[in-house]
Amino acid sequence: LSLSVAILPADWQSFPLRDNGTISVWLVVGPFPNGKPLRPGAGCFGYFQDYLRSAGGEARCLPSSADAVTYEKGKQLPLRTAFSYDTGKIDYLEIFGVDREQPGAAYAFCRIDAPESRVVTFHVASNDGVRVWLNGKLIHEHPVGRGIDSGADRVLAPPPPRPNPLLVHVD
Repeated sequence: LSLSVAILPADWQSFPLRDNGTISVWLVVGPFPNGKPLRPGAGCFGYFQDYLRSAGGEARCLPSSADAVTYEKGKQLPLRTAFSYDTGKIDYLEIFGVDREQPGAAYAFCRIDAPESRVVTFHVASNDGVRVWLNGKLIHEHPVGRGIDSGADRVLAPPPPRPNPLLVHVD
């Protein structure tokens, strides 16, 4: 598989997966308000909130780095290009320059170009809850209070042979 990430509204640049299978470049947006992420449920409202409604919603959003997401009475957050560590982890605290104690939710976007149709295994680690969409379909949902190093969820998905939007929402 190869990976393409949106860089300009009408243009996508391609980046190969790393040798270990991780995605190196993402578009990210956040932080959005959240409740108490260590207690999954109604108090952790950021996990259940679709902050991308102004951009078509989580299932239909196709962002670019020129975009900004509008939420809560006209507030806006810009999308930005972010690089993951060699392990594939994205450090939202570092990227957004936020306090570790402030609960938040964020999104990461990319596009996977599959040369052929086959089942792909995604290993999804998160610091608390995570939801994943591939081609607009929710393929994984895990409302959990956990640390990033507590293990990864295995998600099997069959991306068809074409560019496939991938969206990850974490709280």
